[in-house]
Amino acid sequence: MNRKTPPPPRFPRRPPKGAESVGEDAEGRKIIVMGPNQGKIRWPGVEVFSTEFAKLSVPEMMYERAVAFLRAGKLLCNRIAADGKAGKPINWSQSCVCLFCLYHATELFLKACISCAGAEPEKNHLIA
Repeated sequence: MNRKTPPPPRFPRRPPKGAESVGEDAEGRKIIVMGPNQGKIRWPGVEVFSTEFAKLSVPEMMYERAVAFLRAGKLLCNRIAADGKAGKPINWSQSCVCLFCLYHATELFLKACISCAGAEPEKNHLIA
């Protein structure tokens, strides 16, 4: 009996260091799903390093994230305002995402302040 051996996988079964998993898309291109501690994210023309962020204290991390959410919310609000002035309709989804960024920035800022004061912030998303 002549059995065919299965072909080897196109990509290694074990993901590379820092990756969650490896697979391929519908067109056969390799996809690597990176984990949260990967150290480096790559897109064409963009590099983001998390090594410096990982060195921060917990309150500093929360503060940095709060500032990032605040900036994102501000950009979204400005974009929505510009669309409104141009006569484009503004829907609930657009404003909801904008408000989420601002709410989350406030939450992270308050948790950073609580952490700096030496207390442990609650593990929920309630601001009040």
